[in-house]
Amino acid sequence: MTSKEIGGSFTTNCYIAFKDGNLWMGTLRLKGAALGAWMEFRKQNRKNVYGKAVRIDGFTEGKKGRITYRMPTFALHEISPETLTLATELDKTFAGVPRRLSGPH
Repeated sequence: MTSKEIGGSFTTNCYIAFKDGNLWMGTLRLKGAALGAWMEFRKQNRKNVYGKAVRIDGFTEGKKGRITYRMPTFALHEISPETLTLATELDKTFAGVPRRLSGPH
């Protein structure tokens, strides 16, 4: 039995910092078309992803057969030096948190 046969799919978690007055740590889970859009965005913006903010500015719709789906549109935005410093410190705080679970699959 494969994972796909029981409903599994390839998914990635992006660890993010987001702001609502304070800077918080969160995760954004992506799969399917959304994951493809993220991978393409990262490939095109390799160097800038870590020094700027990445925002989901909208979406594009796609259709495959009867299924209509949405892919996020990512965009780079400038951030203040203070926010970059806070985000870097927040990242250091979570550097010890395991990024990948190990064990039987």
